[in-house]
Amino acid sequence: MNDEPTPDDSLLPLFKDEKKWSQPHSSWLSESAETVVPDSRSKDLVAQLDGSSALNESDLARHQLQMFRVWKQLSPNHQLIARSRFARKPQLQTLELVGEKLGLTRERVRQIQVRIANIIDEALEEETSKMLANLSASCGEMASEQDFQASLDTILGTSNETWDQVYAVYLEQKSGYKPIRGVRASPKARQFIAKARKAIPNTKEAQLIDLEQIRDVDPKFWYKYRNQVVKCLGIALLPNGSVATRDTMPMRVVDALTFLGTPATKEELSELTGLSTKTLLARLWCMDEVVKVANNMWALDSPQTKKYVGVVDMIQSILEEQGGECSVRFLRDRIRERCNVKPSSMNTFLATSQFVVRNGRARLRQNSEVKLRPLSQVIDGRLMNGAPYWTFTVQQRHLKGNSVTGFPPEFANELGIQPNSHQWVKVDRPAKSRDLKVTWHLSSANGIHVGYVREVLESLNCKVGQIMRVIIRHRRIEIQRHV
Repeated sequence: MNDEPTPDDSLLPLFKDEKKWSQPHSSWLSESAETVVPDSRSKDLVAQLDGSSALNESDLARHQLQMFRVWKQLSPNHQLIARSRFARKPQLQTLELVGEKLGLTRERVRQIQVRIANIIDEALEEETSKMLANLSASCGEMASEQDFQASLDTILGTSNETWDQVYAVYLEQKSGYKPIRGVRASPKARQFIAKARKAIPNTKEAQLIDLEQIRDVDPKFWYKYRNQVVKCLGIALLPNGSVATRDTMPMRVVDALTFLGTPATKEELSELTGLSTKTLLARLWCMDEVVKVANNMWALDSPQTKKYVGVVDMIQSILEEQGGECSVRFLRDRIRERCNVKPSSMNTFLATSQFVVRNGRARLRQNSEVKLRPLSQVIDGRLMNGAPYWTFTVQQRHLKGNSVTGFPPEFANELGIQPNSHQWVKVDRPAKSRDLKVTWHLSSANGIHVGYVREVLESLNCKVGQIMRVIIRHRRIEIQRHV
């Protein structure tokens, strides 16, 4: 298809009077500038303007008058191009479709469109500049599509006249606001979106997004246009401030626990996530990133959650809040608010070495107050060389990786371990065995824990029911069958 139509020479001139447009438009621009026109947009303007040679300028705003005169200078074919490429109603058409209607190439239609835009630019330069400033002040850097169109209609007024709609879309394109997922974004906003998009993981799975990376692009811009940015990026803003690739129930739970920073009950999580406790409880059990730290307490699975030891940790927190000491009744009431703990279980926890209970009041025991018995009273025996040992019976859970428990505090003290701490201890025999983790919690009702014994027991071909002895020699451990 040729760039120029051959059968119809009437299509060649761009305007009805080509010579008039080859010169500046000062003659009619100055004439219209002298006219003071109120801001009014009559629905009957098309009939008036098309059917009357005497234009009633009092019914037109300044920019309407200017645009009408531009429109009347266009040939019918070029009005078709302007209407198809600028007018919002019924809808914009592609360059190819317009070219097919007129027998022009896509590039020729584009060139005519650019030339029409330049004519509008020249004729309405001052008015366009003012309107763009008003539009920018109204919308800022970002606005919803609805708010953007409402601002545009407020500035221009509402009208269905074709020539008026042409100028509306022209002004819209001139503004530089581009649509992104139902949001109009300025050039500055699109730069922010492009940089922030790099922080979003390329995955279809729901997961939290590093908010710091997005916020650090421009903190002021983020806080001012957060909702619009989230919509443009296609991500989810969760109820408590986190952002995720998708808004799902697990992401809401993680968002709530991140917001709290401490373990929470299912009732607290229900309030923060908007989920029912029944639905929430079923979801909590299926989440790898969430762990149960007490009877009704849940926390994010991280190194920080290792410090929580269930109800005992809550007792410690309450005592610290009360200055280190409070009544046992007050403790029971507070614990009952947080989780379902029986009075007998409370008594078991308070009976550990971590607490001192006297006259109905409880307090934390200090490490310096821990009293140890003579080693001879707590060992199971000594070897011929005098090394102390303790015995335990191999159980199925030990072969599955669980710790061996029940050793007295003096066992940990002999290894040089301080209360409420743990230590990795070397194993001399069997040879080449991995270190064992020995943990001493004053709050433990099961005594000292010795972890990672599975490898040692398997190397000795141990079976369930066999009795083993743990020997301490020079703060190292030996394990052998007890004969």
